[in-house]
Order: sequence, then C-alpha cells, then structure tokens
Amino acid sequence: KVNLEKRFMPTFKTRLVSQITTLQADTWLSGMKKNKNISSNQIVNVRKDAIALFNYAIKLNIIVRNPFEHSIKVTHKKDPMQVLNAAEVALFLDEAKECKHYAFFNLLVSTGMRLGEALGLTWNDIDFNKKRISISKQYTNGLFKDHPKTEKSNRTIEIGDALSKALMTHLVNQQEIRANLGSAYNNNNLVFPNSIGNYESLGNIRTRHFDPIIKKSLLNNKTTIHDLRHTFASINLMEGVPVLVVSNHLGHANPSITLDIYSHYIPESAESPSITLERIIKEVEVK
Repeated sequence: KVNLEKRFMPTFKTRLVSQITTLQADTWLSGMKKNKNISSNQIVNVRKDAIALFNYAIKLNIIVRNPFEHSIKVTHKKDPMQVLNAAEVALFLDEAKECKHYAFFNLLVSTGMRLGEALGLTWNDIDFNKKRISISKQYTNGLFKDHPKTEKSNRTIEIGDALSKALMTHLVNQQEIRANLGSAYNNNNLVFPNSIGNYESLGNIRTRHFDPIIKKSLLNNKTTIHDLRHTFASINLMEGVPVLVVSNHLGHANPSITLDIYSHYIPESAESPSITLERIIKEVEVK
C-alpha cells in the first residue's frame, strides 16, 4: 500500500485502469530506474504490487489484461558490501558522538540489528540491568509489523557496557525533550522516534546524518547505513566468533545464509584439516 501510494499513484491516479498500457508501465519503470534516490529493490517491489493490484482488477472483470505483467522486468542489484574495519568503526562513532542519532548508529554497528528492527524498538525491549535487548517487531517501509523478518529473528541479544551507557544517555535526553514538548509529544515509547515521538524516517537519518558523518570521517563514501550490519558480522567472523553464534545474533533463518553472505570473512586455517586431525590424535596417543 505504501509503495503504491508513494511510487504508483503520482503517475497513474488520473488515468482509468482500463486505459493504462504496457508502454506507459515501461515508461514509469524506466523513469524510476533513472532516479538515484529509488533503489532497484524498491522498483522490484512496487512493480510486484502493481501486478497484484491489476490482477485483482482482472478478477473483478474491470480489465482483461494486466499491463504490468508484461512490463519490463527489473532485477534487484545488490551493491557490494563496504564494511568498516575496527579502526574505522572507532573513527565513525567518534565523529557521530555529537549527533542525536549516535545511540542508533552505535546500536546498529554493535549488534548487527536490522534497520527495521532498530526503528521498531520500544523501551520495554531493553533490560538495562541484564544488558539485554529483545527483538520481536519491526518498522519498515512506513509500516509497523508486530513480528520480525523471520521466526529466528525473534531473539534476545546481550549488549556491552558502552552501548548500554549510550542508550541510557539517549533515554535521558529523550525524557527531557518529552518534558519540554508536553502534549505536543506523542509518547509511543519508541527508542528511536522522530522529534515529536512518532516513527522516524530512515531516509531522513540516512541523508541528513549518516551520509554526512561518513563523508566527514573521510571513510568510504559508498558505505551505506545497512553496511553497519555487515560490519558487525565481518569483524566478529574475522575474530573467530563461530558462524552459528553470529547467525543467531543477526537473526538469520539458518547459518547457511550467514555463510553465503560472509564466508569470505572467515579466516582460513593455517593447516589442512587432515593434518590437524593427525596432530590431535598423535598428541593423545598412548605412549
């Protein structure tokens, strides 16, 4: 619904459903492909939504042919990961300290949490005494969902002292803002709300805060906010944290997904597994 309202309706709202052609659909899709602010994934999704909408129109006998079913296909191009190393993470967080979204950035890179999961967090999800965060919902593409991406994404993760302190400071600052705004503040108990307490726009965080900080830090300008999740995974795997542990922390449906994405970050053993086995057996042989 959000995709259709934002991407579809501005172009087609004045046209009769029965008069929309495949050529018009192709022109619409081509226009979005040229827009650098619209990702290939967003185009793929809105095309799917348009196809579903017009299939429903066929079911209602409004039209006999779906113009979007035959429109140009758009493939989702995954940009290569631009992960940060440990020194770059420290530089990034130091540059972000004065930003109001510091705790948000710290959380993403320190936990590998999905963006939608972070935006959907409420304060009752955080246990400061046990230093744990429970993940059970998400806010993505303008919609709140009372469940995360997969069943395995329902999880509780432990956090360190630095992140716990950053979140506590963020809570205190938020309480001050809420007190100053009074009834103008919509208290939804969100950890990362916008200035009046409602769900925050990821686009706003990215363009007004994250991208400028990356640029100012003299880091790779191609690093995206989603790359903070990749950064978390890559650093942990390079440090020898087991794949299963990292996978569970990321909320992947199974460890094979983690391996498919990050296997090149897992250090190779210095010796052959066969030689390793022989060495271990030899060490325990009865002499």
